[in-house]
Amino acid sequence: MRKFPLPLLAGHSSETLLLACVATFCIAADNGVTWFIARDEMLGKSSGALERGVIAAGFNDLEQAERDLLPLAASSREARDYLTAAYTRNGLVQKALALNGRSPFLQGLSKYPELSVSHRAYAQVPVSRDQRGRLFLPVSAAGMKALYQVDTGSGKSLMSLSEAMRLGVKVESVATTVMDLGGGKSEGHLAIVPSLSVGEMRLRNVPFLVIADGMLGVPGLLGIDVLLALQTVRWNPAGTFEVGFPSKGKDVQRSNLYFDGATPIAEVRSGVRRMTFVVDTGKDTTDLFPRYGGSGGIGAVFELYGYAGRSRVKGMIVPEVKLEVGGYETTLRPARVLTEKPPLWSEWHHGILGMDVLSQARAVTMDFVGMRLVVE
Repeated sequence: MRKFPLPLLAGHSSETLLLACVATFCIAADNGVTWFIARDEMLGKSSGALERGVIAAGFNDLEQAERDLLPLAASSREARDYLTAAYTRNGLVQKALALNGRSPFLQGLSKYPELSVSHRAYAQVPVSRDQRGRLFLPVSAAGMKALYQVDTGSGKSLMSLSEAMRLGVKVESVATTVMDLGGGKSEGHLAIVPSLSVGEMRLRNVPFLVIADGMLGVPGLLGIDVLLALQTVRWNPAGTFEVGFPSKGKDVQRSNLYFDGATPIAEVRSGVRRMTFVVDTGKDTTDLFPRYGGSGGIGAVFELYGYAGRSRVKGMIVPEVKLEVGGYETTLRPARVLTEKPPLWSEWHHGILGMDVLSQARAVTMDFVGMRLVVE
């Protein structure tokens, strides 16, 4: 019987982290199997509802996940946890709370209307970059102009306390612990921004975690919850950011993105090898994780930075690594390979894809309906 890994449901908050072993799935660090290989071997075969539902939840197919997992939720912790993660990242707070009534953060969030799209429309707006290549998007927040970072590596949208005060939004006592790539932890309090617009695309009741001034480094950042509401996003080096264009449609067999909790994971290839990489527009460099392996490099110590923490991680520098992601071939020259697990990310992934690679492309498209990453 083939054994498949189901990855850690990791986000940037203290919500439940789950390392699941489901039915015919079993964690095996050295078997080379990824979530995408598990999907390919399961589709078209006679598999159980739990296995189908877990795969559907990872690929953000909520309808299929509900069909398979809701009947099992009363008796299966795995069914509850994967559905809770899917509901939470999509802003379906009431449904998530019904499955996980013990979460104080969900309880606090449930007192407010859920995030929704009040007007869906195509929009094209200018996007700027800082010296590290990170994306900054002009928005209207609570009726005021703002420039927020686009961060696919953040499971929730964040803003500084001074920004919350500038917008005049109420900061609630509801709190959760926010974690970052550098191993830092900070307390974030809930604020609801009543309106958020990107061009003609308008969102309502957008939850932000408010972080103390001096920690976040930017006034605000848009996390996966907002990007999922936008559904489709595209940017290019010419300085254009697009939202609201038509999706290519849901096709799990062709998807090269899935969610590990609230974190988008892309399939990345190196020759015939199929790997999984975190997609993080908030990170400037691409790093390879211990699961990638590799040898023959020069020993090094790398510093990983977050807005609240900094870690030193052992690794090595190798001359070059060739990667293919979203149809785009690139070479890391040289490449950073961590031989020590970074503080936040799951040990089951092979690396983290940063803006040094994504900035090389003519255009980058993330379709969260079809769960497709296209790098041109």
